[in-house]
Amino acid sequence: MFNLLILMATMLLPSNQPSSDTSLTAEKLTVERLPDMNLPRSGHCVFWAGGEMTVVGGRTSGFVLTPTAEYFADGAWHLVNTVYPHDDGLAVLLDSRRRVLIAGGHEKNLGIGQTYEAEMYLPETHTFEGFGCLDRNRACAQGAVLAGGEVLIAGNHLDNDALELFDGDKTFRFAKEVEVCRWMPYVLPMGEGDALVFGAVWRDGVYRPCDTVTRLRGTAFTVPLLKDWLPMVDDQNSHSVSSFKGDRAAGDYSYLVAAQNREGQVAFMHIRDTVFELLPTLCPVPTEWEWGSILFDRPLVVDRTAQRAYLVGNDSTHRIYVVAVDYSRIPAPITLYHSDPLPEFGQATPVLTPDGNLVVAGGIIDNNFTPLATAWLLKMSGDERGSLASSSFTRTTSPLERGRGVLLALFVIAPIVGIVLMARQVRKKHCLVQTPPCPPQGGMWVSPLS
Repeated sequence: MFNLLILMATMLLPSNQPSSDTSLTAEKLTVERLPDMNLPRSGHCVFWAGGEMTVVGGRTSGFVLTPTAEYFADGAWHLVNTVYPHDDGLAVLLDSRRRVLIAGGHEKNLGIGQTYEAEMYLPETHTFEGFGCLDRNRACAQGAVLAGGEVLIAGNHLDNDALELFDGDKTFRFAKEVEVCRWMPYVLPMGEGDALVFGAVWRDGVYRPCDTVTRLRGTAFTVPLLKDWLPMVDDQNSHSVSSFKGDRAAGDYSYLVAAQNREGQVAFMHIRDTVFELLPTLCPVPTEWEWGSILFDRPLVVDRTAQRAYLVGNDSTHRIYVVAVDYSRIPAPITLYHSDPLPEFGQATPVLTPDGNLVVAGGIIDNNFTPLATAWLLKMSGDERGSLASSSFTRTTSPLERGRGVLLALFVIAPIVGIVLMARQVRKKHCLVQTPPCPPQGGMWVSPLS
């Protein structure tokens, strides 16, 4: 009987071992508010370069362009000037992050027009140098470094799209026409200097799916999966850098891309070469929790060191959610992290820090005229070094504390262990692998497809 009580009590204790069933693990998200930026921003580029989190351009209060940037150092944001404004511009990290290409954006306030303007950011000196212009004017474009060192650029706001190449020094040149104009496309480098370009089409004020994939070194092809699954996009960051999960040195060019179907289900597309397939998971990505529907509408971020990918969402109560998928195991376990209400948390794509945490800086809540200046650290790694002067991290349970828990379970909880176990089963949300819990209100599919 005593051994049975020990076994039953052990079942009540938290375990670091992954679940073997199709249950969804839920945990409290640890969030730290960082100092506010000097300016509210949306449509800005956010990246880690020179050992610092940096934001460039975007639009500030009143939907007005801002020719400024900020970097986070010594516990504060430092404001510097850019050569040109870049609202919905692109940023590409070069030379192991020693230089950053910044280019394009809207020509005027209110998201009007596109520009040719290009400049280089030098993190070591926190300076910007204007040096040339794009092959064509662009906003809402993306870029990525190819295997040979050139940068492939694609995408535009409404039309006038094409592929162009930057030589890494001064020159942009036309590379190839595209079949359709894409808004903030995924530009995924492959081996031998090749790349795939695909993503959402912006038409009639709505994101539309596009099953055509443009290939830099080959013929375009169609992917049936892209007819039903719309890749998530945002007007920040480099989607290719955030999505990469492979190993270039080993010739592994593989990626994870978050996507949503018309029923509101969210999943992860695994892409390698020309093969697109859904990543098998132990349960679906939850789109409903106890406080209501969860909205996921931004790209995921891959942590290759931890072999995890993170997808950030929010709900109408201003709670923040992070879905963590451990993609090294198939089917991949999913953990859902949720926060208390954070009414000043902006809808913006997170950036991964070197110690495996996430930073969200700026963004909007409901309109482009009132962006936020807030910045937040989402503590995913538990690494106590803290790359952004953070001080509190998620505690792990020590063996001594676990031992005390066993004694407590034996002498206090054991008499009512049956009741507790029943409650535990109610609390755990069991998921059917193929059936979404509930489609969210809103999201990427905001109107019926034509």
